[in-house]
Parts: sequence; C-alpha cells; structure tokens
Amino acid sequence: MSASVDEEEIYSDVKDDQMSCNSIENIYVNKAVCDAVKFNKPGAPISDLEGSNTVKKRTCIATALILGLLCLLLLAGLLILLVLYTKGSDWEMKKSYNNQKEANQFQTKLQALNWTYFAGRRYYISSTVKTWQDSRTYCQRFGTDLVIVNSLEEQNFMQASKLQAWIGMTDLQTKLAWKWVNGTLLGSLSYWAAREPNNASGAEDCVELVFNGEYWNDAQCNNTDYWIGEWVGE
Repeated sequence: MSASVDEEEIYSDVKDDQMSCNSIENIYVNKAVCDAVKFNKPGAPISDLEGSNTVKKRTCIATALILGLLCLLLLAGLLILLVLYTKGSDWEMKKSYNNQKEANQFQTKLQALNWTYFAGRRYYISSTVKTWQDSRTYCQRFGTDLVIVNSLEEQNFMQASKLQAWIGMTDLQTKLAWKWVNGTLLGSLSYWAAREPNNASGAEDCVELVFNGEYWNDAQCNNTDYWIGEWVGE
C-alpha cells in the first residue's frame, strides 16, 4: 500500500511539474503574440507585413529607375538638338560666306565685261557710242535690252555713270506716247529735264540721259550715244 501511494504521489508531482512547464511556455507564447499585436496593425501577421514592405521597396526602386532613364533620354535629346543646331548654324554661316564669295567673284567678272550688278539686276554700261537702234540690237544679242527705269534708286545708279546714254524708251510707234522697250507706257515716274520732252524739229523719238545722267531728254534716234543695257534674268 505504501509503495502504491508513493508512486501516485511521485506521478502527481511529475504531472504538476509538466503543467508548470506548459504554463511557462504559454507565457512566452502569449508575450510573443502581444508583442506582435503591439508593433503591428491588428490582424496583420508579421510575414504579411514584411512582404508588403518588400513590395513597396521594389516599387520605389522601379520608379526611381524609370525616372532616371527618362532623365537620361531627355538629356540625350537635348544634346542631339544642340549638336544639330550648332551644325545648322555653321552650315548657314558657311553658305552665307560662300554666297558672298561667289557674288564678289561674279561682280568682278561683270565689271571686267563692263557689266555692273545692282539691286538684283545686271547692267551693261557701254564704252563706245551707237545709235539708239544699234544700241538696242547690241543688247538683244546677249538676251538683254536697253534699261527700264523703275525707281529713283535705279535712276541714281545710272546717274553715277556720268554718261550721256540711251535708255529703253521711245515714241516711235505713236508720237508722244512714250513707251518702254517692254511695251509698257511711261507712268508717273519720270525724270525729264526742264521743258522736255519738246520733240525739237519734230523728230526726237528716243530718250537719252543728259546733264551727267541726271535727267532725261528726247533726241533724234540716229544720234550716237553711249548706252545702258539691263539684264533681269538669272
């Protein structure tokens, strides 16, 4: 009997010790759960929170990479535009220089042939004298004609020659109906000398520059003068 009682007591003590151990384990488990609740949102397991943070980090990194790539592309585009602009400016400057150089060379050649370039047109100033018709025929051989005065600037340009020279105006077709060689009637723009045109002797049908080229005068077409031709083509 005593032996049996002793065994039961020993068994009871062991069981109590196990329960005590289990209680201690429960305390640590409860503490871990409490800590998890304290430092995290209610109902969110720690593993889920860690996963959410990882996703956020990856999203931020991806966004930063995309923005960085866009900045690089923008910078590359600006550099390309700068290079193109610089090349374009250099090309325009070179083109302008070449055009000016060609114009100067052309001007030299024209002057050697008694041609002068002015306001986009070319003028031939003769060094010999001919009648009005012979002067016009000479011009027409080169695809030009006697000059037509269209502005004060053009009149001043011819005056600089200081020549008594034929210009491209006549009334041979209809008396006193002055026409340019292109068939147009004389308009309001004119530079007649005083009391001109006067059709002296009834036979002055061609127009010349007089008084050092400053004014116009009607004269007989078989007189001999210098002449000024004009080429308006390219």
